[in-house]
Amino acid sequence: MSNITVERLKQGETFQVEERKELSDKGLIALNTKEDGSIQRVKICEPIFVDRTFRNLDSGEHFLIIVSKVKGIYEEQKYSREILIPNKLITTVKYGNDIPAEFEKVISRYLSNQSITAPHSFVYSKVGWNSDKEGQLEFRLDKSISNDSKYIAINDQDLLRFNVSCKGSIEDWINMYSNEVKGNTALEAMICISFSAVIVGYLNKTEKDVDTLIIHLAGKSTTGKTTATKLALSIFGLPDIRNKGLLRTWNATANSMINSLGGNFGVPMAFDELSMVNQKSITKELYTIASGLEKARLSDSITQRNQQTWATTIISTGEQSIFEKTNNNAGLRVRAICFEGVEWTKSAENAENIKKTINTNYGNAGVEYVKHIFNQGFQIIDDKFQQWRDKSLEVMPGSEFKDRIANKFSAILTAGDIANEALGLNIDLEAVLNFLSANEAESIKERDFGEKAFLDMIQVIIQNISNFKTSNSYSTPRICWGIIENDFGNYQVMILKNVLQRELRALNNEDPKIVIREWKKKGYLKSEGDRASIRRQVFSKDEQEKRMQSLGVQKVPKGKLADTVYILKVPKEYLKEYLTVNTFPTPVS
Repeated sequence: MSNITVERLKQGETFQVEERKELSDKGLIALNTKEDGSIQRVKICEPIFVDRTFRNLDSGEHFLIIVSKVKGIYEEQKYSREILIPNKLITTVKYGNDIPAEFEKVISRYLSNQSITAPHSFVYSKVGWNSDKEGQLEFRLDKSISNDSKYIAINDQDLLRFNVSCKGSIEDWINMYSNEVKGNTALEAMICISFSAVIVGYLNKTEKDVDTLIIHLAGKSTTGKTTATKLALSIFGLPDIRNKGLLRTWNATANSMINSLGGNFGVPMAFDELSMVNQKSITKELYTIASGLEKARLSDSITQRNQQTWATTIISTGEQSIFEKTNNNAGLRVRAICFEGVEWTKSAENAENIKKTINTNYGNAGVEYVKHIFNQGFQIIDDKFQQWRDKSLEVMPGSEFKDRIANKFSAILTAGDIANEALGLNIDLEAVLNFLSANEAESIKERDFGEKAFLDMIQVIIQNISNFKTSNSYSTPRICWGIIENDFGNYQVMILKNVLQRELRALNNEDPKIVIREWKKKGYLKSEGDRASIRRQVFSKDEQEKRMQSLGVQKVPKGKLADTVYILKVPKEYLKEYLTVNTFPTPVS
């Protein structure tokens, strides 16, 4: 049977579709032989045929495209293959299909036979690294890239989740890189960060211990952070919010954001403008994004949903640091790399020239990059990753998280190294490593959550200095937080347990016990034995009403005047100017 097309039907061609059926612009006709041997032509329905079929490799579902003539116009509709069941086929009349009840089984059998011989293809919705039908690694962009040249699948445009299409030319993109990016270390680093998505996805698929890489660009709107982000995305697909582009916004529910990452194992994505987040903390969301595993949830039918998974590089932007929207703990700070105050573009003209090119030239560089990896063999990733990890450890500043950060640096630099080979970009990788290391040196200060929490708490004490008694105070504040006493070299700030824990939580420390344990380790607390807290008397017998008010309780034990407190050893330079001469603490005997 020759290929049926709408054009050929319109031109008046008639197709023999089965032994006793024909299809033309006039309809599907049954050729029935009468007793006298003559042919009776019986119209079954308006023209209808299966144009093509395809299978979604991720869901395993088979689909078909049915073309039918509706009100004189040919239309095509996509259906699941189960539509060929007669009692389901008749439901397509709502789309205008002509399915007479007396012929539903005949039409069903006819379309089923057509679906067997119609052109067949494979599609997918998941992108990046995946396993093909033989269990071998492939990489999915607009088309699949693998070592099997005969096997090609394409990104499903009907169920599009990641727009990794190609537009323009790689030559124009590389010319833009040479003229507008080369020599700008910050932007060269962003190019490496984009390509690192491929490395992160590969390491995950080969069962290496690697988190999704989170990169946050913080700074004013004039620093070019959004331009830098779109530049990075343009390597692999549409660098825009529209049409399922790789740029998304933080203005979405947590579940929808997490769901948008599922099935991505090697294509960078970005969430723009952190200020759009309504909730106070995104700590849980960042942990989930880094882990690459969606939280278990139930479906509408109270059954366990399949958990979404991913492993890639995520870029985020905002005027504030991403850690201002999180609880203060080092575990989270080591999962994300935050660049603050970097001037990403040199000028407004520089930014405009970049945007002008990437709006019409995108996706091609990623294809050539991945093809190079397949041509060279996957060992190129493993070898370069180890080399750059060793190099990073030599250059990076020391910290307890040095090994984990080195893995992130290595993924970025390995990506840039391969990009130089594949595309001739001549990225200055030494400069990029120094750029990353300098940023890490600043991050180490912020990552020391114990030190940060201690300095933050000192500011809280200063702001509430009137809530503390001193050794020679004439009265106790109405709401008393504790006592400030003089000691050799520092002030001892005795603060009620309930007050300290409350204020630490207000400073975004989810678990005050962890902070207090860190303070004890650092020697910031006066303690007795293994306990960080101490029992001390803060209120006199006559101050029990104030005591209950300060503790937030309705009664206190009779005859027991001591309360649980923490004693912070605060250097004198922090508090001296806030304590008046008349109430200056005296040494405690």
